[in-house]
Amino acid sequence: MGCKMYSVLEVRFLLSLVFMIPATYWDLKSREVSEWVTGSMIAVGIILNALEFGLSQQFFTSLGIGLVIFVSCLALYYTGMLGGADILLFTAIHLFFPIGILPPFFSILFSSLLISMVVTGVYHSYLIARDRKEIGKKEIVAGLGLFVLGLVPIFVFPKFWPILLPLCMGFAMLPLKDIILERYYLKWLPIGRIGEEEVIAVEYLSERDKARLELGAKKIFTKGVLEMAKKYGIKRIPVYLRLPPLVPFLTLGIAVFYVFGDVFLSL
Repeated sequence: MGCKMYSVLEVRFLLSLVFMIPATYWDLKSREVSEWVTGSMIAVGIILNALEFGLSQQFFTSLGIGLVIFVSCLALYYTGMLGGADILLFTAIHLFFPIGILPPFFSILFSSLLISMVVTGVYHSYLIARDRKEIGKKEIVAGLGLFVLGLVPIFVFPKFWPILLPLCMGFAMLPLKDIILERYYLKWLPIGRIGEEEVIAVEYLSERDKARLELGAKKIFTKGVLEMAKKYGIKRIPVYLRLPPLVPFLTLGIAVFYVFGDVFLSL
């Protein structure tokens, strides 16, 4: 019996799962992903590209785009929209799948966001339905109105329903965003119990405390924030705990790319 020959894409996909599955497990369990996982994935991605492309222009282009992705995401990190591990995984995913008319990373990210809109939309809808008596009817009606309005394009362009339906669910959550964050994720914690990279709920801090903590546009709890809190005697800080994880959706986005190809090229 002969050995099965795997394509380059298959090899890259299977190797990516070696890193993404453990990363998904840890993200679901603790909302933290080891730097060993992310760092190793970046290193393997670079090695794969060196083996396939040699020291060619394509190899250095893949490194350059990876650097651009990393630097571009730093702003999202400091505003609390991404974790440090997310940025490293974004870079690693690009290095694993660097070839395409557009870098496949953008297709993978887009698919991940669509899946996350469906999953988190269903989950938060369940929570809101469960607690509807304690939540403002105005926001619920506004969310339902946006959802119904969002169904119109699906009937006009039924071919694109896999993209339009998740977007519809995402927009329907917008009027309920603040309620969801405050009710299900906001916690006031003693500064000694807040881990690094937790997202600070700056909108619940006074202007005085924001200035004392020297946050600026930054929404991440760091050692510097801890030192300033101790200096000014700030005992508790509001943070958002256990926000929906991103890594599982990135893993699913990779699977979608492997099975269906670049989502943008299929439009």
